[in-house]
Formats: sequence, C-alpha cells, structure tokens
Amino acid sequence: MFQGYRKLDPFILRFIAAEFFIQLMNSAWQLIYNFYLLDLGYSDTEIANFISARFILVILLSLPLGLWLSKRQIFPLIRWGMLAITFAAIVSLFATIRKWEVLMTISLVVFGGGFSLLQIGIIPWLIRVAPPKQQPEAIALHFASWSTAAFLMGLTLWSIHWLETWQMSKPFILGTATLLGFIGFLVLPKQVMQEAIQPQEHTKSTIMEDFSWRKNTVAIVPQFILSLGAGLTIPYISLFFHAEFQMPWHDFALMGALTTLLVASASMASPIIRLKYGYTGAILGTQTLGVLALVAMGFTSNLANGTLAMILAISLNMIRQPLFNMSWPVIAEFTMTFVGKKNHVITSALRSTIWGLSFFISARLFILLREQGLSYGEVFIITGVINTIGIGGYQYLISIWKRSEPKTADNAALI
Repeated sequence: MFQGYRKLDPFILRFIAAEFFIQLMNSAWQLIYNFYLLDLGYSDTEIANFISARFILVILLSLPLGLWLSKRQIFPLIRWGMLAITFAAIVSLFATIRKWEVLMTISLVVFGGGFSLLQIGIIPWLIRVAPPKQQPEAIALHFASWSTAAFLMGLTLWSIHWLETWQMSKPFILGTATLLGFIGFLVLPKQVMQEAIQPQEHTKSTIMEDFSWRKNTVAIVPQFILSLGAGLTIPYISLFFHAEFQMPWHDFALMGALTTLLVASASMASPIIRLKYGYTGAILGTQTLGVLALVAMGFTSNLANGTLAMILAISLNMIRQPLFNMSWPVIAEFTMTFVGKKNHVITSALRSTIWGLSFFISARLFILLREQGLSYGEVFIITGVINTIGIGGYQYLISIWKRSEPKTADNAALI
C-alpha cells in the first residue's frame, strides 16, 4: 500500500510536511473556535455569519487567479497563501478577544483568501511536478496530511484537558496553534521545482479559446451540489453536538481526532479503492454510503434515550466523514482527467470558486433554516437530499467519460 508513497520526490514530501503544520493550526481553529464564540455569547446564526466571511475572497479571487496562473509558476502563490493564513489568524484571534467584530470579519475574509490560494494551486502543482504514475499517491498524501494533522491536534487537546497538567484557555490554544502554522511556512521549501507548464496551442488566442469552458462547466456542477451539502455539515458539526448532546469542546476534540484518523486512512486507501472499484465505486459508492450515515445521524436527536442517541450520533459521524473524504481525492483526479491537461489550473480555480461560493450559500441557507425553527437533524436530512442530487450528477459525468474514453489497458480498471 505504501510503496508508491516512498517513491515520491523529497521536495514533494517536504511540501506535504509544511501543509501538515498549516493543518495543525487550522484543526485547532476548527475544533474550538466555534466553542470560543459560544463562550463569548454569540448564537449559532451569528457564528454562521462569521463562517460565511471566510469564503468571500475565495469567490472573488479563485477564477481570476486561476486564469493568471494557467501559464505561470504556481509555487510562489502557495507560499503567499501560507503566510496570509498565519497572519490573518493572529489578527483574527486578537480581534475576537476584543470582540471587534469588523476586524474579526476582515481577518476571517483574509484567512479564507489564504486558503483559497492553497486550494487553487496545490493539486495542479502536484500534477505538474509529480510523474503521472505518482500523481494519485501525491494527491492522496496531500489529503491525508490534513486529516492526520487534525487527528493529532484533536488527541493532543483532549489529552491535555484530561491530564490536567496545566489549564489552558481557548485563546491560548488558538495562539499556540497559530505559531505551528508559522512553522509550516518556514518548513516550506525555498527552492522551486521545475513545473511542467502546458504550452499554449495558439499564442494569440483568447482565454475563451484556450480553455474548454463547456467541459469545465459540466465537470464542476456536481461538485457545486456536493459542496453545498458539505457547507451545511462541516462548519456546524460542533454546534450540532453541543446543542443536541451538550458535548464539551474537549470531547468534541477527541471525537474529531478519532474520526480524522479514519479519514486519513481512507484518503491513503483511495487510490487502491479507485483501482479496484473504478470511479463508479470510489465516487458514487462512498458518497452514497456517506449520505445514508448522515441522514441516520440527523434522526438521532429524536431518540428518547439521550445517551444511546449520542453514542449512535458519534458512531454515524465517524462513519460518514471518512466515506465522504475518501471520494474527494478521486473526484479531484477524475475531474482533472475529464477536462484534459490544458484545463488543469483553470479547473482547480473553478473548483475553489465553487467550493467558496457553495459554502457561502450554505451558510446563508443554514441561517435561514435555523431562523425558521428547523432542528440540526432536519438540516442534515435536507443536506442528504442535496448530496443525492450531486451523486446523480457524478453518475451522469462518469457515463459521459465512459463513452468518450477509449478502453485501453490503463483506464479499463477505472470504469
């Protein structure tokens, strides 16, 4: 299973290590920032407003930057993104402590913009610098590094709380985690690998002629729908367990740690799942099982036995998250295969734009649903319906690819 990973270039492995530190910081913020805002007296709809701010620059910058970078080096963009994330986190923490809401919003906008730079650049960069046979492992390791860091951060936070070696406030934890993000920026390789930039076929052609906009649009619609579902779930899982089961932040950190360990394993195994079951099993199968687990988790809040309901909800959450995450590396690879080499950067930019736009829309939809009195369970059931539509979109997309792709020895297993 790990033989392909050992063959990756040391430069790529060092880059993944830098990502790892950035995700250590991001994991701490995801695990306890919502709880800190609750401590400060903010409601879940007010928290959703702050969350939506993270995706404003993602929406505005992703497509223009993708167009600009399509024939340029990507790595400098990644370096600036990591620096922006760390700087914005410092400002956001200071503003949150002071409850300066305008500065909180601005810093969260920049925070999200920094991550958009990473989302735009990382996968196209890996495809440019990794040999074709190593690209699935490089992409899977990129996804797995984020999950592994989240596991270690969650386990660390839970252990420190229960060992009671010292008492740490939430702002202190967030500040310490932000320093880890700065370490990631320092670990980032200073030298730049030569990137295999796809040459233009027509030097005077326009952007509209350079890129297959119709193919990109068709490829991106199912992700937009799935991302809407993700945006109604990922940012609010902590609020769900706190509201329905009164779960404290340190127990949520432990659950997150155990779940992300499964997510990391699932991400690392995704190339094997893809080769064994093809795109149909690796995308449609895992997403369908994840939807079933999500909808079942939504019903747990209606159970009379609170303890049993919480145990069941935790179990279902630990099932649905690895299933959903297992498919994302395969979705990324399939999308790049579907659109063709010259569209890789613009497709990544479109994916980042769609991700940010869908999360922004999901935040507004979450606020609307909660203000209408819907429970978290009902929100998750609606999310399951949305995801089912997205799965149908990928079924259609895979069927198009099957008809257009010649059945060679290399792609026969992918069908």
